[in-house]
Amino acid sequence: MNRRRVNLNIARVGRYNPHKQQRGYSARVITSGKAGYDEIVDTACSHTTLHKAEAKVALELCMETVATLLKEGTIVDLGPIGRFYPSCSSGWREHPDELQLSGVKPDLCFRPAADLRRAIRSASLQWAKKEAAEAEKA
Repeated sequence: MNRRRVNLNIARVGRYNPHKQQRGYSARVITSGKAGYDEIVDTACSHTTLHKAEAKVALELCMETVATLLKEGTIVDLGPIGRFYPSCSSGWREHPDELQLSGVKPDLCFRPAADLRRAIRSASLQWAKKEAAEAEKA
């Protein structure tokens, strides 16, 4: 795993808290862009003999398998990346008879592997410049 230091820009964002019935602020990461699928494949193959077309096919086959396993209700462990597992949300009800299948929504959860989680949790934080926060809103 890459041991490069993680630095995150944080912005103060206005939010409404429904529990307290008031407006306030919370912190949000200002991202530095998006790494696309092709860029990731190109970078991953750059110092290998693996052709990017082969890497794409291998990744697509892996993702098809992951999707199939998740649809079967299986937890999928991708080693140094983390685990994907099927989930659902239904909201809270006082009595079990109040829960109806029509109100249950299937979902997907991800738990990053320990090294990946540590890399983010050990990030240094700094307040983003106001321009960066405004630019992301646009």
